[in-house]
Parts: sequence; C-alpha cells; structure tokens
Amino acid sequence: MTEPDDAGGDRAPLLLSVLLWGTLAVLCAEFVYRVFRIPEWAMLTQFERIAVGAGPAVAPILLALWPLLRWTPRAPAFRKVLSVVFLSVLTTIGMLMGSLTAALLMAIAMLHTVSVFGTVGGVCYATLLTLYAFGVTSTNPRYDLGSALFQSAFIALFAAWLVVMATVLTRAQEADRRNRRLLAELTDAHAELERSAARVRELTVAEERARMAREMHDSVGHYLTVIGLGLRNARRYRTARPDAAWAEVDQAEELTHQALTETRRWVRALKPLALEGQASGEAMLALAESFDATGMEVSFRTTGTDPGLSEEAELLLYRALQEGLTNAARHSGAAHVRAELAFSPAAARLTVTDDGGGADPDAVEAGFGLSGLRQRAESAGGAVATAHPEGGGFELRVTVPVAAPPDAPAERPAAAGTAAR
Repeated sequence: MTEPDDAGGDRAPLLLSVLLWGTLAVLCAEFVYRVFRIPEWAMLTQFERIAVGAGPAVAPILLALWPLLRWTPRAPAFRKVLSVVFLSVLTTIGMLMGSLTAALLMAIAMLHTVSVFGTVGGVCYATLLTLYAFGVTSTNPRYDLGSALFQSAFIALFAAWLVVMATVLTRAQEADRRNRRLLAELTDAHAELERSAARVRELTVAEERARMAREMHDSVGHYLTVIGLGLRNARRYRTARPDAAWAEVDQAEELTHQALTETRRWVRALKPLALEGQASGEAMLALAESFDATGMEVSFRTTGTDPGLSEEAELLLYRALQEGLTNAARHSGAAHVRAELAFSPAAARLTVTDDGGGADPDAVEAGFGLSGLRQRAESAGGAVATAHPEGGGFELRVTVPVAAPPDAPAERPAAAGTAAR
C-alpha cells in the first residue's frame, strides 16, 4: 500500500490520494449546491447544516496534512501525531456526512491506521469508530436509541471488515517490499559472485601459466643452457681435440631431443595465444602470415560460413595448420603451400597442400606431430588423412564435425584472406 519516499518514509499510493481528493471535491460541490438552493438550505436542521459545511471547512486541513503522513510503522513520533490528528478530522467528517462518503473516508482512515499502527491499532480505531458513531447518531434528533444502536452495529461490522482488508493489503505490500529488497540483494550478490568467479578464474589461469613458465624455464631452459655451452666447447675443441668436439656435439644432440620432448609435453597443455579473442579463421590467417621468414609462398583462404566451432575444434584446426606448415618448411623443401579452411553445416575441413618432395609413409605414421594430431582429431570426433598428389608434394586433410548445441550463438562470418610469401 506504500511507495518509497525520498525523505526516508513511505507515502500513500496515488490511487488513495486521488480517492481522498475526489471525495473532498464532492463534499465541497455538495456544499455549494445546497447553499445556492436557498429553500432547501432553509429546510435543513442545524445539525445537517453543520454536517454539510464541515467538509469544505476542514478540507484544507486534510489536504495540508496528507503529504506529511508516513504510511509505515517506522514513522517518527511527530509523524504519528500528525496521523492521529488526520484520523480525528477525517473520522469526524465521515460521521457527520454518512452514506457512501463516510464509507470512503473510513476506508482511507483504516488503511492509514493499519499501515502506521498495525492491526492492533486498527482494532482500537474500529472500537473508537463504533463508539463515536453511537455518540453522533444518538444525539441526532432523527435517530432514536434503537436506530442509533443499529447504525453503530453496522459501522462496527464495516470497521471490522476494513481492519481485515487493510491488514491483508498492508502485509501483502510489506511482503512485496521485502521480496523486492531480497531480489535486489540477490542480484547484487549474484553479480558480485560472477565478478569474484571471474577474478578467481583469471588468477588461477595466471598462476598456472606462471607455474608452467617456471617449470619450462627450469627444464627446457636448463637444456638450452647446457646445449649452448656444449656447442661452444665443440667449436673450441674442433681443431685441437676433434673427438672431444664431436662428443660435445653428440651430447648437444641428445639434449636437444630431450628438450624437444619436454617442450612438446608443455605445448600440449597450452592453448595458443593467437586463438585468444579471435575466430578460428582469423587466427589461422595470422599463423599463415607468420611463415614469411621461411622462403615459402603461403596462401590461406576460407570458404563457407563459420558455424561457431568449439574451442577443442578450433585448437585442432589451428594445430593442424601449424603442423602442415612446419613440416612443409622443415622437411619437404616446398616452394608453395596452399591452405584452405572449408565450412559446411555438418563439418569443418582443413586442407594443406605443398609442392615439395613429399614425405616418407613410415615417417608420416611414426612422426610425433601427425600422430598427436590424429589423437586430437579422434577425441574431437574428427579424422586426419594424408595423401601424395599426382604432381608431387604432400597433402594433409583434417576434418572436425560441427556439434553446436541448440542454444548456440548465431553464425559469424569466417575470416578470409591470403598470405603470400
């Protein structure tokens, strides 16, 4: 029944304000109407003239008090005193006027009483209202004792009904305010929880990357340091002590294999930074352009529309392109490499073709890069295939299915471009 007020209290809802203003306007209109009908005014008793004129007389008082009222049990004592004054004036007018006007004013008074003083206050007000009604009707010449008792009993029943309805409405409003407050607190708590979760996630990732960096520094960094020292010794011994120089080279070669194995173990656990915040096609185009120092001419293009691949699928395709370009640069002696990423509603297919000298089938099957790529593809439900085109060279094909959930985001345009070197 209340609306928050900037001053810290609760004001009456607009509907009750309109009801009060409208009732007072009707009382004033009735007074003017009866005054201008002189014969009818002359026929009224003194009591009836007082009753008709009371409304317009006290209307300014009620209108002045109305904005100052607070509709909450937490109202300060001064505001509650104003409520008592307001209720007294409003009840007096209601008892004098009677009929529908009295019912409307009593309803407003009871709602305010229960809002400020609670159900107990409403019961006390109903009791006083009944006694007041009996006093007013018993002094009215038009009513005998029986009629006064009947009127008082009717008002008592009506007041009791008002107490019940006002209590129900007030408690419903309190529950609504409480639910709104709890919902606001829950929303704030949820937002804070999301922020905390994001911070924890960022800290966890940062801590894990820092740990892995330390581990790689301590392991691979150690190998590289020893390899560098061994190669410097080999250069120093190459003339005076060739056997010792070759021993240093052999040791450096062995350490290189160990460092490569260690590096591969860590690389499998890391997602390339190039994939962070980019679509798969954009990241792969950047990867193709990064091979400008190899002397190969690399072209990359995409066809179809990217349906929104999973992170696992994006990483698989990225690693496949990386493997194909690396093998072409290291082993095949290719001058040109063509890479194509084709999207369809059911799958994404990457094809990497070079014009080099091809590859040994046994080496293809046993190589770490392609075998690891096959394992990745199988875990993602995809497949890896290799071929030797008729004109020479080597071809790598990787297919990964598109398994978007029902609520997957809308399709995004695939990146398209060519990196020529």
